[in-house]
Formats: sequence, C-alpha cells, structure tokens
Amino acid sequence: MKSALLISFPFPPIQGSSGYQRILAFSRYLADFGWKCTVLTVHPRVYLDTSKDNLALIPSRVRVMRPFALDSMRDLSFRGKYLGIFGIPDRWQSWIITGLITGLYSIVRHRHKVILSTYPIASAHCIAWLLHCLTGIPWIADFRDPMAQNTWPETERERRIYAWIERRIFRNAFAVIMTTEATKRFYQDKYPQYSCKFFNVIPNGYDESSFKGLDVRSLSRNQATIKRKIVLLHSGSLSRRDRDPTNLFIAIRALVDKGMLPNDGLIVKLRASGSNSDINDLIEEYKLAGIVTLEESVSYSEAIREMCSVDGLLLLQGETCNRQIPAKLYEYLYTRKPIFAMTHPDGDTEGLLRQIGYATIVNIDDSDSVRSGLHRYLNRIHADNLSLIPDDVVEKYSRRYGTKILAELFDNAIGS
Repeated sequence: MKSALLISFPFPPIQGSSGYQRILAFSRYLADFGWKCTVLTVHPRVYLDTSKDNLALIPSRVRVMRPFALDSMRDLSFRGKYLGIFGIPDRWQSWIITGLITGLYSIVRHRHKVILSTYPIASAHCIAWLLHCLTGIPWIADFRDPMAQNTWPETERERRIYAWIERRIFRNAFAVIMTTEATKRFYQDKYPQYSCKFFNVIPNGYDESSFKGLDVRSLSRNQATIKRKIVLLHSGSLSRRDRDPTNLFIAIRALVDKGMLPNDGLIVKLRASGSNSDINDLIEEYKLAGIVTLEESVSYSEAIREMCSVDGLLLLQGETCNRQIPAKLYEYLYTRKPIFAMTHPDGDTEGLLRQIGYATIVNIDDSDSVRSGLHRYLNRIHADNLSLIPDDVVEKYSRRYGTKILAELFDNAIGS
C-alpha cells in the first residue's frame, strides 16, 4: 500500500476538542482506498485535558509519532506572560523543530508518498512546509477554518505572520482542502491565480463507527419518557463572540414567565461549553438555574451516547462563524434527533440546514425569532410530531465518503 504522513496537533487522547475527529477518520478509512498512514502529532503532555478512553479510538493499523513539545503559556511563562517569540506562529511552536526531525525520520523509514497537514494550529502547516521543501514530497494543506482574515487573528502582528504562512502554503502545496463552500470561495477570491482544481471541499462529516450499537432510528418519545421533562442538549463550546446563548436564555425566560412551556417542562444541558464563568453569569441573570445546567466535558464516545439519549439538540453559530460548519452538526444529523438551530442567515451552517430541511432555524441575533421558534420546536417534540431524516440524505455526510475524496487527491498528487 502507498504511505501518507498526516500532521495534526489535536489527536487522541486529547479531550474537549472535536478537531481531532477529522484527522482520526482520515487515518481510519484511508486504508480502504489503498493508503496506509502515519500520524505525526504532539506528546499528550501538551494537551490541557486528556482521556485514556479516547486512545481506544485510534485504529491499530495507524502508526502515531509524538515528538516532544511545550505549551509556551504553561511551560515558558512567568506570572502568566511569555516572550512573544515563543508564540510564533502559536504557543506550541516548539514542536516545529521536534516535529520536523521526527517527520524526516518517518519519511526515510516509511517512504511516505504524500504529506497532509491540518489547521487551525498553524505550526502543523509549518512542519509540513519544511518537510515538503526538504524532500519534495507532494503536500496537501487542510483548512478546517480560514487562516489569515481581516479580523483574525486578533492582533496585527499575528495576522502578518499568518498571512506569511498562508502564502507559503499556496505557493508550495499541491492542493488545499476546505470544509465549506464559503471558505472555498473566500480563498478563490483571495488567490484567483490558482485553478479551480487547486481548491477542494471535504465537509467535516460524521463517523458511523462512533454510533456502533446505538439506536439512532427511533425519534418517538414513548409513554415512559413523555411524562418527564423535555431534555435539550448543546454539545460543545459557547462564547459571547461566536456562539452567544443570550437570546436562547431570554427566550426560555419569556416562555417560562408566560407559562408557554409544555406541561412536562424543560431541561437544557450545556455540555463542555468552555466558557463556564460567562455562561453561568447569564444563567444567574435570567434566573434559569433550575432549567439550564452546565456540564463538564466527557469522552467522545460518551458525548455521542448523550446526543442519542436526549429529546432535541441545540446548535448555535454566529456571524463570525459564517464560513464554518461545526463538526457536531453532522453528528447531530446522524442521530436523527430534531435540531433547533440559532444561526446567521448568511452562514454556511444555515445554508446546509435549509438544504436538508429537517431543522427549526432561527436568527441567532433576533430574540423574537428565537422565542417563537423555540416555542414551536418544543411543542413539536411534546406532541411527538417529528420527521425522520431520510438515510440517503444523511449518508452524503459520512467521513468515509470524505476520505474517499482525500485518497483521490493523494493519487492525483503522486501521479502528477
């Protein structure tokens, strides 16, 4: 089989990040299309949170190499501050050198034919660029998020660094991959000198192996469950900047005050929000302590089981994320649970949901829209008036299908 080197900062046993799921799925399914792979990632000591359970997700046939790395904020700071040079291009830049050495060893040892690196940790692209320059091996760069933008990163200095790295990518990579059509258009407008074939879209998707043994076909609230409170879940990060739950809390408070909740009541679980202090302040402000609960992060398999066990799923995506579709949306789709989506009208997330047609969609910035939409949504769940998303719609977003597209790109890279 042909051999590929996959470079990714997040990888099991990392906990609390969905970013590793994309590269993990690629590593799992590439062998089905003629490619064995080695994953180059960091030593687990660098991660803020880990779970040994997540190690079981790594396929036994996948080699994993973990060079030494440091977190500048944690390991090189004094009183919470560290030298700026230790944050270029990110605070994990120490693994550029160790990753380069380990990557060169792996290339000599396993004779990799192609290199794939994935962002948003920019140092992964730096390692891939250096390996490509030293070996000439074709390189494909994966953008889970757009890189250099007008307002991101937050400082002018960081934006210049990211723009410099981005130019190196476009001058040297065989092809680039995006997760959404909007990001593809963004980069086509930014780099019009490149052909259409240079730009590729592979959505995040879901991994069906994550749902093995779980019942995702039954939506009905049976008589045993219909007597309890409706349970809604948001799984993943929230923030006042990108995924602001304020209007959701305002809507819940208004429905409670007007007695418009279904008779069995409501519980809203916010799993691994990542902004617990800010969110907790909002919960207290709108007096929702008995309804909205903050839950700690759990292993990926536990998070998947929870998605399948609740009555409905919440999705929040603000204007700053218009070029992104969160990975959990595809997992939400696979559960066939009813989705309540608070999105921006111009975003790719709303576009995909409207195309699929099986979600209650409201404007995240319009409190009246959120309140009326939430009321309709809860009444549908209470009345068991739900439609099952057809299998042929869901299957388009499998990670295995996305890996097939990636393998074709690999074949084209070495063929050229």
